[in-house]
Amino acid sequence: MLLLKCLLIIQTLPEAALEEASEELEGIYHFYTNRLPQANLTMIAASTIRGKLSSMQVRPPLALEPEIAQ
Repeated sequence: MLLLKCLLIIQTLPEAALEEASEELEGIYHFYTNRLPQANLTMIAASTIRGKLSSMQVRPPLALEPEIAQ
């Protein structure tokens, strides 16, 4: 169903948008083809971290002023 949705969107694009759509789809293709499948990832055992909470520190707001070129 999603493939049909994508094809419908591409089919209704104006001619001027097809090059951009093609480049974006190619980027998406490369992103997903270079990913490792989740099954091949090493599982890291959970660990416990101990710590001590301290009081919250309230800091004054940071005011940024634009630099004026001279």
